[in-house]
Amino acid sequence: MSDGDEPAGSAVESALSTDRALSLLSDARRRQLLIVLLDRKPDAEIGVDSETLKRVLCRAPGGQPLSGDTAYRIIISMHHNHLPRLVESDVIEWNEWEDTVEPGPAFDVIEPFIEHLDRNREALPEDWRGIPGVDDE
Repeated sequence: MSDGDEPAGSAVESALSTDRALSLLSDARRRQLLIVLLDRKPDAEIGVDSETLKRVLCRAPGGQPLSGDTAYRIIISMHHNHLPRLVESDVIEWNEWEDTVEPGPAFDVIEPFIEHLDRNREALPEDWRGIPGVDDE
């Protein structure tokens, strides 16, 4: 290894790839959560307790609250599937004790994708931002 080479496990190697970023953005609920974080920067910490997730993510198209069972399934999938995926990719930091998330070290890598989508929202399907008709509080 020459002096200019990065060591194994460096930030360069662990950077979020384009494929991984797009994969993380492929789910409407993850997109919606990431958009809320982006919209709230620099004070981006948000609660991921059941009540906050119900208010922010558990909505049908048009913004109506979802039923108890459906909302419960979304909350469970966020805690057992979506949040761990985002943590694994360093996109968010999740404080499970306080039930909050904030941007992680790789959030800056996924941020341009979200911003690009937002700038071109007229050309995208209505659901690119998550669930149509839902205000991102």
